Amino acid sequence: MVGPMRPQFVLFGSSIVQFSYGNEGWGSILADIYARKADILLRGYSGWTSRHALQVLDQVFPKDAVVQPSLVIAYFGGNDSIRPHPSGLGPHVPLPEYIENMRKIAIHLKSLSEKTRIIFLSAPPVHEEKIRETFSDSAAELRTNESCRIYAEACLELCREMDVKGIDLWTTLQEKDGWQTACFTDGIHLSAEGSKIVVKEILKVLREADWEPSLHWKSMPTEFEHVLRNYPDMRSSGGADPASVCVDRKLRGLTQIAPECRIFKVHQQLRKINEASYEPALLAIGPYHQGKDGLALMEEQKLRYLQSMLNRRNENSVEKYIMALRELEERARSCYAECFNLNTDEFVEMILLDGCFIIELFRKCGMENLRDKCDPIFQTRWMFLGVLRDILLLENQLPFFVLTKLVEMTWCPSEPHDLIHLALYFFDGLTFPWPLCFSQSSCNSIQNIEHLLSLVHRAAFSSIVEIEMAGKAVLTIKELKSMPFATRKDLTSMPCATELQEAGVKFKILEGGNNLINIKFTNGIMEIPPLFIRDITEAFLHNLVAYEQYNRDKDLRVTDYVMFMDCLIKSPKDVEAKLLRQSLRFDLFPDWSLRRAASTSSASDASHGGVASAELEVGGNSHMCFCGLKARMRTSKTEGNPGRRFFGCPRFSNSSSRHLARNFFEWIDPPFSSRGEDIIASMEEKIKTMEVKIKSMEEEMKIMDEKMKIMKEELT
Repeated sequence: MVGPMRPQFVLFGSSIVQFSYGNEGWGSILADIYARKADILLRGYSGWTSRHALQVLDQVFPKDAVVQPSLVIAYFGGNDSIRPHPSGLGPHVPLPEYIENMRKIAIHLKSLSEKTRIIFLSAPPVHEEKIRETFSDSAAELRTNESCRIYAEACLELCREMDVKGIDLWTTLQEKDGWQTACFTDGIHLSAEGSKIVVKEILKVLREADWEPSLHWKSMPTEFEHVLRNYPDMRSSGGADPASVCVDRKLRGLTQIAPECRIFKVHQQLRKINEASYEPALLAIGPYHQGKDGLALMEEQKLRYLQSMLNRRNENSVEKYIMALRELEERARSCYAECFNLNTDEFVEMILLDGCFIIELFRKCGMENLRDKCDPIFQTRWMFLGVLRDILLLENQLPFFVLTKLVEMTWCPSEPHDLIHLALYFFDGLTFPWPLCFSQSSCNSIQNIEHLLSLVHRAAFSSIVEIEMAGKAVLTIKELKSMPFATRKDLTSMPCATELQEAGVKFKILEGGNNLINIKFTNGIMEIPPLFIRDITEAFLHNLVAYEQYNRDKDLRVTDYVMFMDCLIKSPKDVEAKLLRQSLRFDLFPDWSLRRAASTSSASDASHGGVASAELEVGGNSHMCFCGLKARMRTSKTEGNPGRRFFGCPRFSNSSSRHLARNFFEWIDPPFSSRGEDIIASMEEKIKTMEVKIKSMEEEMKIMDEKMKIMKEELT
């Protein structure tokens, strides 16, 4: 025996294993990657089946061996799947026997040691035409791709049943373009390209497995790594430089950036402006914020929504959804730019729970009959708005194709099944006074929607940003900054609102617009669409800007708008401009509050139920609520503002649509002075006294009526 002892990785199987050390095979690649980390032992036997393997199992893997393997990668199934020969001879093993043989192999390997890990490789596909060309017609008729598929699926099903790691070679190899010639030398045995794919899948399993100790090569110590550290001159006299070896291995393990990579973590330069704008407060969607403190409440709610969906569909298992999502796992993982520590099962479970939660939330928003009476999301406005905010964070996204797949699989005939319309109804009234909609041309390019934030960006900012100047020229926001104004001092930026007013520019709210960034300048009048500021608006705009910064193929429409507003508002004086008092209802910029303390306090009182139940629509009222409906006049019943009228959201008094209500508030009557309040209080006391006297007089009148009735009866 040669020391020191290293972990042993045993490759056990038929010719796919035996030939793995030749032609840049997957066995030799593993041996190179694990040099000075583990010993790769080859136990490959050409032509063998699972039946042959059982006969020698105790000899290859004796239970009483002093040292047991750390990892066994077993492959049988290709020869087993060969159809029975008419003569009765040949390697064919019936499917039930094959499953039982592989079960016995797994049980035996598990019994070797608690630290022995197992990976089963499924039967790979075969290229029947190449087999016919290389061998014979009869060989191609006996070894078919369909029979390989059946045995591969049986192997993987057994792996799930016995909690053994399994690699689906039949599917993975066929994902390679031109796999028939690229992955095989003779239609059966692997080429160098096919071996690279096998190694990639093995390393993926080892990287994601929660095994202790980890068997991934990056996590394993290098033997005698310390020896050459103190002898730099010896590196040139023999052996490769350790640093060179380390870099070479990192390069071999480097994965290609996927073209679908569209979900990012916001970089520090943006995040430092306001980190809270990019962090979920209630709800974690996707892998980046899974398991964080403070988000556990919604994890239970996700399970409730999933159970609600299953009950509605009379289903008692999520198996079919899990299986469908496993097929999308690799593509879904490639959408995330940052690394995360979730194995295959954890990742698929996450996208199932998160995806079903989002879809059920959309459905419950549009269909009141689907809601649970105790659902806290629809019973508490703060939670509804918090969930709405978190779903539109850039770091809190699921790939759109995952949601589309789940919608297709879970909809019932009585429910809408168009994901785009479900989502846009949910986000309607977010911060715009017009409904979100998708044009027909946008619908045709649905495959370009990356996630829900992408959808809202396309729906809300789909039209061209333009500024019309005297009807003669059309300018973008960027070009507006170069417009010559008389009072302008800084030629590198656009003049602020105060400078524009001093130059004679008039501001006007753009009526009937359908896009926040349709800003017009015509004949000295600047028209800007209203922006309704809510608690979630700042985070929403920040994430839209971040989304644009990470997508070079996107127009920087929101970024330009934010820069435009930043140029327009440079001081508290700019905020007091008539335009901004009309268009920005609440606080957008933390340093410059647009709210007066008295209005804030009174609005808070009114929004918590201290209002009259009667509602009257004001004649000629042009006030529009953030939800898109005409605001209604209501009367405050609070102690601080008794009898004072105000405009409010028409949906607030309706319990079935209260979750859709928008925080629109504007006083009609001016505030009362302290003396006026004293007078009103005194008058109210007098009214109460008079009401008591009137009631007493009414009682006396009843008594008098009774007496008069008695007197009439006596007279007759």
